[in-house]
Amino acid sequence: MKKYVIDNSDKRKRLIKECDKLASELCLKRDEYTCRYCGRKGNTAHHIFSRKFASLRWDLNNLLTLCPGCHRYQAHGYGIHTFIDWLKENVKYELLKIQKNNYFKTDINNLKLMKIKLGGIKNDVQYDRMQNAWPTNRCRL
Repeated sequence: MKKYVIDNSDKRKRLIKECDKLASELCLKRDEYTCRYCGRKGNTAHHIFSRKFASLRWDLNNLLTLCPGCHRYQAHGYGIHTFIDWLKENVKYELLKIQKNNYFKTDINNLKLMKIKLGGIKNDVQYDRMQNAWPTNRCRL
């Protein structure tokens, strides 16, 4: 009988998936499952800048909740130009644009740290509804 051995690439993929799930849950909770664009019920955590930018992939400032309609038509469809203009007015778009090119090494140790930090924020009761802000400085390595 052959044993299946998990190599580092499998561990890395699993950690990335777990961090993605945690960040998505935090985003939806922060926005109270409400689309930030239209105000309807939202169930999609949208990355303002693509997940390929590792420095912003799990940064909660780079995530916002959208309803399926806004996610499909505004963020990825015909309304993209209007949506980008809205982002520039309503989120820290320019700051994120600068941060997206920061280097973040996605090795196993950094991913484990990110998972711990995201888990800590998830369990943190310090969410400030008045400022609509999570302690995102704790989410950066």
